[in-house]
Amino acid sequence: MQPSELWRRGVVMPLSTGVIERIAAWDVDDSVEVDFLPIDDESLFHQLWDIGLFSEINDACSTLIDDYESEWLPQEQFPAAAEVVKRLQHQNSNGRVGQFLNHLSDMIDRATVRQMPLYFEC
Repeated sequence: MQPSELWRRGVVMPLSTGVIERIAAWDVDDSVEVDFLPIDDESLFHQLWDIGLFSEINDACSTLIDDYESEWLPQEQFPAAAEVVKRLQHQNSNGRVGQFLNHLSDMIDRATVRQMPLYFEC
């Protein structure tokens, strides 16, 4: 199954290197062990889009996270992505957007400790 069928919108942290390979090969199912931060609905996605989360990460990390592309964020890009998230957290600390940014910041920290990339499925 393609990753987009299992995780329609959100950020995925693989919990092992084998999972990285399975995601890259589009060989995923419910047994794949990941930490998943969902973007629960279109409204939240558009709010995140409107505050520039994806475009600012793209600019800082030379990635292409958008509505039509899935993208890996390797560990070496975490500091730049974390700075973007931190800046946006200060500007958007309340509501669902603030909660999502807090969870994303925590996920970046956990991925750094585990030495795992993050997979954006938007």
